[in-house]
Amino acid sequence: MSLELSHNIVCPAPAERVYALLTDPAGWPGILTPCKAARVLSATATTQTVELTMTAGTGTATWVTERVLRPEFYGVEEGQPRPMPRVERIDTSWRVVALDPNSCVLLTEHVVDAADDAAAHVRTMIHRNIGGALVDYRAASEKPRAATPMAMPATRIRHTAQCAADADTVYGIVCDTRSWPTLFDACVGVEIVREDGNTSDVKVFAEQDGRRVSWETRRTHHPALRRVDYMLPVPMPFVAEMAGQWRVIPLEAHRCLLAVDRWWTMLDDVTGIRDGIETVTQATDFVRSYVNTNAGAEMRAIAAVAR
Repeated sequence: MSLELSHNIVCPAPAERVYALLTDPAGWPGILTPCKAARVLSATATTQTVELTMTAGTGTATWVTERVLRPEFYGVEEGQPRPMPRVERIDTSWRVVALDPNSCVLLTEHVVDAADDAAAHVRTMIHRNIGGALVDYRAASEKPRAATPMAMPATRIRHTAQCAADADTVYGIVCDTRSWPTLFDACVGVEIVREDGNTSDVKVFAEQDGRRVSWETRRTHHPALRRVDYMLPVPMPFVAEMAGQWRVIPLEAHRCLLAVDRWWTMLDDVTGIRDGIETVTQATDFVRSYVNTNAGAEMRAIAAVAR
């Protein structure tokens, strides 16, 4: 069976400091209570292979984890195939999301493929272990540490909004694509092309700088994580591929954080699509401006209706 588990903690530190802790395996034995040793076997700017030795019951256990770094989103993806008996795989996502310049949320998401009779044990183990790790990271983040904010590439962008509503209410709004034409000024219509369980294909009709345009979005809902993954099978003009993730992160009973990450690649040839745009650089600037303007309006609209 598949398990999806989400945990988070607020850290009184800038997002870049917490991300620096998260991506510095050499420092983990001094931060994480059960960590006895951490050895980087190989590393690049965006990957790490780390051998970990952790306390496990009355002894220790050693394993290797493969990590993909997404520094533009203060993110890390980890995968562990067959980490224990009766468990086929555990995939873990880490995200650090700023609340303000001096505080942030550290979020973890686990997706587990386990045998039915192992699911309860795995759930309990993750709750216990990750709860302790989050507390340890928060304590470490309170100590001064030099860290440089990440520069966002031209084809990556993040938007956030704090909402005065519970996380489930906001997640429900995010999932309701039929409400978009009344919720978002730029959206003039939607067509539900296909719905299958937690996945849907939606055609979006929108105004883009005075012109009617359309694209299709494929959305996969993860209710237990309050996350929606999306990609565009039919992208918007100038774009070869686009994907992203919507997350709703609970903070308090009636307060949550909405965070949306988007990334895309441009067409190699953008000529003939729109007058005045002849180069990839011009098209990139146009798409980023459009996404930034509309995404900001979307965040404000969702926060307002959720109030």
